[in-house]
Amino acid sequence: MYYVKFIASFIVSFVLFTSCVKAYGNEGGTTVQSQHDLSYVAEKILPATVEVRAYYTGKEPVMEADELFREFEKYMKEGMPSRKKVLGFGSGFIISADGYIVTCAHVIKDASKVSILLRSNDRVRRVDAKVIGYDEMSDIAVVKIKESNLPYLKFANFSKVKVGQTVVAFSSPMALSWSFTSGVISDIGRDGYIQTDMSANRGSSGGAMCNVYGDVIGMLAFITTFPNSPAFSGISFGIQGDSVEKIALQLIKTGKVERGYWGVWLQALDEDVAKSLQLRDEMSGVLVTDVAPGSIAQRDGIKAGDVILEVNGQVVSNTAQLAKIIRESEVGIKLPVKIIRNGDSMMLNVGVEKKLDTEEDVREETYGKSAKKKSIKLEIGAYVKPITQELKDLYHIPSTITYGLVIVDIVEDSILGDTQKPVVGYVIVEVDGSKITSVSDFEKAIANAKKKGQKYVKIVIAKEGRLYIGLKIN
Repeated sequence: MYYVKFIASFIVSFVLFTSCVKAYGNEGGTTVQSQHDLSYVAEKILPATVEVRAYYTGKEPVMEADELFREFEKYMKEGMPSRKKVLGFGSGFIISADGYIVTCAHVIKDASKVSILLRSNDRVRRVDAKVIGYDEMSDIAVVKIKESNLPYLKFANFSKVKVGQTVVAFSSPMALSWSFTSGVISDIGRDGYIQTDMSANRGSSGGAMCNVYGDVIGMLAFITTFPNSPAFSGISFGIQGDSVEKIALQLIKTGKVERGYWGVWLQALDEDVAKSLQLRDEMSGVLVTDVAPGSIAQRDGIKAGDVILEVNGQVVSNTAQLAKIIRESEVGIKLPVKIIRNGDSMMLNVGVEKKLDTEEDVREETYGKSAKKKSIKLEIGAYVKPITQELKDLYHIPSTITYGLVIVDIVEDSILGDTQKPVVGYVIVEVDGSKITSVSDFEKAIANAKKKGQKYVKIVIAKEGRLYIGLKIN
């Protein structure tokens, strides 16, 4: 089973396939063969890899392996048929001796029956499996078979995974059972995925991505393809092994996934914002633009304008990384957090509470129509109007914002236009700590900054939350 996502900017489509993993890293003391001979690691991981088949009542029949292979042969001659689908056909791997297996959620979701194909000494047998739980957000699922003393894979220490390392996998692409493939890690942390050049195709979903020691570093998740073709284009992605392990363990323990929550809105720390906050050039981090009232972040001392540098000893470099740390942290624990506030470094201990299903991690951007007519043009390149109920309705501005200048248009070649941020419909509420209620307030704040010789000012604009913009004024 697979899905296709189209990304126009790269003119490629992403084909979801199936996969997952579980256990612990073990690199010390293992003899590893030459990178050109991977037979040792292939022999180690093969017994712990499986095929996953899901059966659906009242839906299109599942293709058996021999039928799918005929489809593969037909594709090689004529091209893949566009309408026929394979339901619930993927890969997986064993994570415990007593039969827990990880695969992708989309492979087994809503299946009336799931079976596993095991391979031992070139003999293949089919075993019925019970679905323990699955998590659609992460696309991770755990099933269990009634077996004992099974070979299983362990998870590697993900902090040791580096770009350029060799990665290998067994999966069943195009129903070619237990096919071995290898490649190198091209990138890590791309929205929580590992990018590789390892070959993969439909049916590879759920395959364990392993290092040369045979330990799991990730789970095959999707590939990029050329337009109008399902064939592999040379780039494949896997879910990071540390995420797979944490979610799989939660599913085994409770059958569901609890995600950590702080109640903060985050923004990437670009060069202009960093300068407006007077941060050192070498500093990385993530800016907190707003904090939900009554949230655990507010109760434990995080404030809008804080720059988060480290969480639980991990250096924070982007918003996706920080969101992942919070989301995967155990509910109820306290995390040491290093921040910069008003130029001063300080430490906080911030708790983690359960994220409710109705809460949103990311604010939804809303764009209104331009209301340039009768607006006032500021020197930074924004057309603004004093806030009114009519503008609130037009741009869906929350009732809690009662003052400020509504940005109704921007000049592309201006200072504000160069920020490349979607600011139309937002309200300018503050400049360098000064409250803005009128155009004259704004002009005075900019004039004062220039008089002080400042090169940058910090402008705060608000809507469902706050966004900080560092603007060069001299």
